Amino acid sequence: MSESMIVIEASGRPCPEPVVMVKQASGDPAVQSIVVTVDNQAARDNILRFASYAGWSVKSVQADEPRYTMTLARDDVRTRPDEAKGQKPDARLEQDAALSTKTPAPATPAQAPTTKANSGQAAGCTSVFLASDALGSGNDELGQLLMRGFLFSLKELETPPQNLILMNGGVRLACVESRCIDHLRQLEAKGTSILVCGTCLDFFGLKATLAIGSISNMRELTYILAGSAVLRM
Repeated sequence: MSESMIVIEASGRPCPEPVVMVKQASGDPAVQSIVVTVDNQAARDNILRFASYAGWSVKSVQADEPRYTMTLARDDVRTRPDEAKGQKPDARLEQDAALSTKTPAPATPAQAPTTKANSGQAAGCTSVFLASDALGSGNDELGQLLMRGFLFSLKELETPPQNLILMNGGVRLACVESRCIDHLRQLEAKGTSILVCGTCLDFFGLKATLAIGSISNMRELTYILAGSAVLRM
């Protein structure tokens, strides 16, 4: 197989891993074509949308449901089809296009609005606050799957958050039985401080099972949350 071609087997990978794998491969200028296989329609559609906005041509899509194999080729022409027709891009596709672009540079202090959350903070100083090991409510299994997808996406950001704060049920994410440990390790390696509520670990009897992060206290966590832009999930 040509050195300029890469084959990606993304079957069984949860969202958004398949499209992120393609995005990572496309970032290598030596790669001129990508053959990727997925096992669900949503992953197929995400990859096709990414290709249309990232300057890659779709050479073929082979369907053997539920598996789809797509062949993508690097394309020097990067004009979006809807722009060529003078049409405004669909809002949903605009959101998906964010996958193919770099994370915008943080606003400078002069540009950033002054609020209690970011006043006096350096640009890009952010914290993510997780109070559960699942995202949303309705079904715990789905919520835990969504949380893994969120942390996977978080570690893929070019500028990861400065702090990841885990409280209440969120402390389970940093314990030995968590399926998110690898994502947290990669976040930590990129410079994110993982701060875990000590009172919460004691309450759940999990302090001895902590696998990653630093045990913190309410005073420190309050100080950090009060002094940074916070994303609460």
